[in-house]
Amino acid sequence: MPAALLGFRLRGRLGCQKQVAPDHRGRSAIKNNSAMKYASILSIILAVFVSPSAFSRPVALFSYEQLVEKSDIVVIATPTAVRDTNITTTFPGIQQDGQPVPATSMEADFQVLAVLKGTKKEEKIILHYLRSPDPNKIAVNGPMLVSFDPSEKNRYLLFLKRDENGRYSPVNSQTDPYFSVKNLGSTP
Repeated sequence: MPAALLGFRLRGRLGCQKQVAPDHRGRSAIKNNSAMKYASILSIILAVFVSPSAFSRPVALFSYEQLVEKSDIVVIATPTAVRDTNITTTFPGIQQDGQPVPATSMEADFQVLAVLKGTKKEEKIILHYLRSPDPNKIAVNGPMLVSFDPSEKNRYLLFLKRDENGRYSPVNSQTDPYFSVKNLGSTP
């Protein structure tokens, strides 16, 4: 019995499968899937490499080891007060529509529960961070921010560096402090 009547699969020159099957008159017809295979591969390549780069911005991601290494102090702490400094500035390193992204300077007082890196005498620290002037507005590719509510009594793992004013700032950046501030949940 001929291979065409049994529907055997044969390998083509480029390794693409060709289906050998009888046509409506009983003769063998070869269906070549290579054009469809190439179109699928090209679609996947375009989706993976073109789409994300059109809408993304670089973000510094550090491992825990790198966060500890770059930090002046690593603590577990609970916020006790949050205040707006009424200083308007911009987020460093990002723009939207060719303009700097506005920010408002904030400070949060923290009661230190444990010092994992740094001097053990730190009982209270002041964290300087930035927030959006309109906290309800979500920006595409905007900064990844943090906020604190002292009434929730949450504990945070903070990777911080000391600035020139003696306050602390997120080690990752003021633009993306989310990666330097880890919410551990409420105090037991």
